[in-house]
Amino acid sequence: MKSRFIYPVLTFIIILLLWELGIDWFNVPAYLLPRPIEIFRYIFENLNMLLINTKATALEACLGFFISIGISMFLVTIFNFFESVKHGVYPIFIALQTTPIIALSPLIIVWFGTGLLSKIVVVTLICFFPMIVNTMKGIEEVNQDYFDLFNLYSASKWTVFRRLKLPFSLPYFFSALKISSTLAVVGAVIGEFVGSRLGLGYLILTASYRLRTVMMFAAISMAALTGFVFYFSIVLLEKLLINKKKFN
Repeated sequence: MKSRFIYPVLTFIIILLLWELGIDWFNVPAYLLPRPIEIFRYIFENLNMLLINTKATALEACLGFFISIGISMFLVTIFNFFESVKHGVYPIFIALQTTPIIALSPLIIVWFGTGLLSKIVVVTLICFFPMIVNTMKGIEEVNQDYFDLFNLYSASKWTVFRRLKLPFSLPYFFSALKISSTLAVVGAVIGEFVGSRLGLGYLILTASYRLRTVMMFAAISMAALTGFVFYFSIVLLEKLLINKKKFN
């Protein structure tokens, strides 16, 4: 159990050491690649400013993430009872998913403005597709023997869906949540690239214009940390729910 934590920490330390030594060996200019110690120093000295922007990005990511869960579960329910709707809507979802979200962001800004709403829309668009696909995959993987058992007791379609299909699809659903939890941060940052005056994406963009590489790496580090927290929150929730192995 300890190795699960020790190995990643050791790997991270080794990467930092190689990073530090590599800058000396290859004489890399600071504006191209700053030293790790300089990034940590910047984070420490500007922690309050970074936290304010991190909170803005985290709020956008959380709101879009939870909205995408609600939309996904609603659509999964509709698809379960109306196959024709599923076949009609799926191609549209695929088209949205294959279109780079950065290409849609300017249009979303035009429609929804530069405020919080546009960032939420971007996050929702980037998150909901993995949830729908994985959850529907879990529902389709239910063994026929279980259906026969429910039919033996004359269970309604709603009962089969609620007490068999949804519980069975939970592992698939949580796999989708893990993917979407990190994509949520990506979507929030992308939304901030296009139009924002607050958030980690805004900091990264501002730093790139001014060639402030240390500031850019600090903002990227905070974004990575936010995604890390989101991901392991889902992992913890999954352990609390899935490990019970009960059909409530």
